[in-house]
Amino acid sequence: GLLPALLVVIFSLLIFCSLRIKTKMVKVIFATILIILSFTLPFDFHEREAKFKSEQNSYWQVFDESILQNLVSQNKIIIVDITADWCLTCKFNKLLVLNDKEITKKLKSGEVIGLRADITQPDSDVMKFLAKHNRYAIPFNAVYGPNARNGLLASEFLNKKQLVDLIEKAR
Repeated sequence: GLLPALLVVIFSLLIFCSLRIKTKMVKVIFATILIILSFTLPFDFHEREAKFKSEQNSYWQVFDESILQNLVSQNKIIIVDITADWCLTCKFNKLLVLNDKEITKKLKSGEVIGLRADITQPDSDVMKFLAKHNRYAIPFNAVYGPNARNGLLASEFLNKKQLVDLIEKAR
């Protein structure tokens, strides 16, 4: 994930800085603290990330094209997010836009319904859905609604304004 990767970078920089320290005693103390942190911090981050993911997944439904078509026929507003664990752009889109307070408020309230497909493991049905939209890669985000029955496609690099505008156009 993003947070563990940042930790590795920070620890690497700290180790590099510790090599520059001249005093042997300070160097030993600094190295000891780094070793202790390297064994304790990952557990805390793993627990926080698991809690955050379970909360986040509570307002996203699993994507299925038949569910999407059913919701569109009911004049609902739907955000489709097709993602994968290995997709860095997808992670940034989640972090910066899809997990934004305003967007999550709309999802939690039911004003907008979120459908998410995870293709970390390949899924032929999802790939066929992408092909219908002339897309063959992820991230894929689209908004559906009464005025967007075929979906309004978002750019690969989401921004909040664009997504909010697409939601309004789909109404």
